[in-house]
Parts: sequence; structure tokens; C-alpha cells
Amino acid sequence: MKRGNLFLCLLVLTVSACDQAEDVVSGQEKTSSVPQLPAKRTITDVDGRKLEVEITGRTADKVRFVRLSDKAEYEFAIERLSEVDREFVSQLPVSESVSPKKDKVATGPADQKLADRKDWYETRIREYETRLAKKNLTTLQR
Repeated sequence: MKRGNLFLCLLVLTVSACDQAEDVVSGQEKTSSVPQLPAKRTITDVDGRKLEVEITGRTADKVRFVRLSDKAEYEFAIERLSEVDREFVSQLPVSESVSPKKDKVATGPADQKLADRKDWYETRIREYETRLAKKNLTTLQR
């Protein structure tokens, strides 16, 4: 019984040594099939729409990517991806936080335009409130 176990161990060691020797002789390295970040990919959503993106991170339920056409950043629910892309994304390493900006999802040119417009309106509102306050103050003084 002991000789049988010894023979089996020697056989396993010999086979594994031969596999390693074949890799060295052929010059091929075994590479990991686990995708790494950032990952360029064409993703498809459940509605069949496709985007060329570079995936930059993910959490348990969202994936963050940069659209290659205009370099806009987006977060997208993993459940809205096609089954193949969900499988791919599930193999990516999980980040603790996908987005450093909690209140903003996309950061493309259109978002910058909206932010500028918002700043402009807020400035106008403050100016109007200041003028109204001065007018009310002068009215009360009379």
C-alpha cells in the first residue's frame, strides 16, 4: 500500500515537472485570464446599445467607465449590462469607491456646460436678492 502511494506521488511530480519544462522550452508563459483595470472594451446594455469604453473601476452594483469617443466619465448599473458584459465585469477587481464625486455621475462637456449655466444663474439670483434687499431697506427708511 505504501509503495502504491509513493509511486502515485512520483507520477504526479513527474507530470507537473514535464508541464513546466514544456512551458520553458516553448517560451510560453501562462498568463492569468482575469481582466485587469483599466480595461478597454465594447460594452452592450440590455437594450442592445453599444459603447466603446475604458472601464476604470467597479463596486458590487456599479461599473465606472470613460467613453472613448468624448472622454466623458460615467457610472452604470451592472444589472443593466448584457449578460456577457456582466460576466466580464464580475471578474474585475472591486473598488471600495467607484466615484470620488458622490453627487455627479458624468463629467463630459455637456455637464460642464450645465455647471457653468447653474453658476451663472446662482450669481444672478444673488445679485437680484442684494438689489431687492437694498430697495426694501431704502423703502423702510422713508
